[in-house]
Amino acid sequence: MSYYRLYFMSRASGHIERFEEIEAADDVAAVRIAREQAGQQPLELWCHGRKLKRFEAASMAAAGHHQPAE
Repeated sequence: MSYYRLYFMSRASGHIERFEEIEAADDVAAVRIAREQAGQQPLELWCHGRKLKRFEAASMAAAGHHQPAE
């Protein structure tokens, strides 16, 4: 098992807001776990000093939020 960190990034500043530790058998499993957290803010998955993947924030429309018609 390896340990990973999933960083939740601020959409506005790009800085880290918080992180969660993930334990997974390998990189593929860690990415799968991290993908479940993807949503309204960017995420970065790291293993020690190695960045595995960045997940961009979902757009409001793609997430099912629609702007009211004017």
